[in-house]
Amino acid sequence: MSQPPQPTALSAQQLFDNAQRLHAAGELRQAEHLYREILRRDPSHAAAVGALGVIACQTGNLEAGVKLLREALAHAPGDADLNNNLGMALMSMGDAVAARPLFELALTARPRFPEAHFKWRQRVPRGRPACSRRKALSRGAASARRLCRRRQ
Repeated sequence: MSQPPQPTALSAQQLFDNAQRLHAAGELRQAEHLYREILRRDPSHAAAVGALGVIACQTGNLEAGVKLLREALAHAPGDADLNNNLGMALMSMGDAVAARPLFELALTARPRFPEAHFKWRQRVPRGRPACSRRKALSRGAASARRLCRRRQ
């Protein structure tokens, strides 16, 4: 594993760029270290808080991830990536109903957003618990088709 760059000589943007490279390469501990250094300098850095939320989700701590992503959205409510990431985290927790408006906000902020389009087009149910959709799918294709017809 490579050592993270020394944070003292780098700007917050340089730190963030380095953290994103490490994050994309799967070096989550080093990326987390840099994101935390950014937050030590600027506690309201929404992208760094959001990235920590993503790392929490990636390491299986969905509740902490959702909390961090909500905190990041408090600083940047219109951010397409943050809305999409929170929607994905909520979907992972089984809360598709709460995820749908977040994907819609992401698409409002960035109309050409493939990930958000994909999740939104999965016909996330409106006002229906995610578990009822899963139950219908587990009962078979005929039950799932009836559920889809009711939603359309």
